[in-house]
Amino acid sequence: MAHDKPQPISMDDLDRLQINSAHELFWDGQRIEIRKSLHLSLFQKIVTIFVTGAAVLGGFSTALNSGSQFACREWLVWCGQPDQGTGALTSPVPKIAPPPNLAKAGTSLVTPAAPAK
Repeated sequence: MAHDKPQPISMDDLDRLQINSAHELFWDGQRIEIRKSLHLSLFQKIVTIFVTGAAVLGGFSTALNSGSQFACREWLVWCGQPDQGTGALTSPVPKIAPPPNLAKAGTSLVTPAAPAK
C-alpha cells in the first residue's frame, strides 16, 4: 500500500479528532498509538543510572549544605566554632574587615586637575 505525502490538517479534519475520558487520542474512532519506543543499550542504561545518581546526590548535598549554613547563620548556636581562649562558641560567620587604606599618608587617591592656563 502506497502512503501519501503527509498534509496539514484542515478545519474539516478536526471533526475526525476525538479524545475519551482517559485522555486517549482517537482519529476516525481508532485509537492513535505510537509504536516507536526508546531502546537503550546496556552501556547507555549504566551511564544513565550513574549520571542520574550523581545529579540527585549533588542536589541533595547542595540542599543540605545550604540549609545548614542558613540554620547556623540564623538561629542555631551550636554551629559556631569554640573560642581558643574561653572555649565559648563564636559565630561561624567571620567578621568582615574594613577595606585597607589605599592612600599613603599625606597623599590623595584623587588626581588633582591641571591648573587652567
